[in-house]
Amino acid sequence: MSAPPVFKLFLPFLSNSHSLLDVSPTVFKRLDDGYERNKIRLSMYNEDCKCLIITVPTFVHEELGLTLYRELLFQIYRMGLERRWNCKGHTTFYNARRSSVSGGAKQADASGGPREGHPAPTFPTLVVEAGYSQTLADMRGKARAWFKDSDHNVKIAVLAKIIPAQRTLLVERWEERQHGEFGSVPGCQQRITITGSWANPSVYQVVESSDLILSFRLLFLREPRQGEADVIISTDWMKEYAKNVWDTWDLTNEASGKWSEGRCSVLLS
Repeated sequence: MSAPPVFKLFLPFLSNSHSLLDVSPTVFKRLDDGYERNKIRLSMYNEDCKCLIITVPTFVHEELGLTLYRELLFQIYRMGLERRWNCKGHTTFYNARRSSVSGGAKQADASGGPREGHPAPTFPTLVVEAGYSQTLADMRGKARAWFKDSDHNVKIAVLAKIIPAQRTLLVERWEERQHGEFGSVPGCQQRITITGSWANPSVYQVVESSDLILSFRLLFLREPRQGEADVIISTDWMKEYAKNVWDTWDLTNEASGKWSEGRCSVLLS
């Protein structure tokens, strides 16, 4: 079945992330079924407002999200746990309507979780979200929604965002914490800021926080055994990561003759 007319109309103009209004659950399901053919990502859908956010990735966007996730995989494989980790990629995860939560669906830029006792299509324990012109507030809002809409099955949300004007890359680790009568409340538990300079683009500094630490217990839903530990991504790796992202940014913009727009949000009605 082909994509709905509203999608075909806007596909040639989509940059990275756009909001489409008045998208019924039936139309959304058709778009999701045609995911591979349409070459889009259905970032987030809410049944109540019938609002769909569509993402069309760029080279920079992919490097920003997938490079970070690959390093996580490398650390997991070093512990000999490659057969215990299930890469869920851009899978569409549906959340059923329940008290205080509307029906809808989401795709992460990368995701994964343990294999033992958690067959598909359960939610991942980890999601990675990457962004450029999407505001940090919007990205944080989606992080909060992952925890709530997954009924708290998502345990860690990692946000990676670039700010070109400052040649800065931000990485945030979000988790839930218990807050008395409020129950589990999501929040940023670690923020890493990596800055560069347009005058000297080969040098990057971590000016906030230290190594990125991802809890083994939250990733695998069990305590670590002998030879297993938290996943630690070093600041040295982070600086090289930032350099590679900005190198891709520079090459993309040089080839196109203009700045790549990256992710952006536009309201269509």
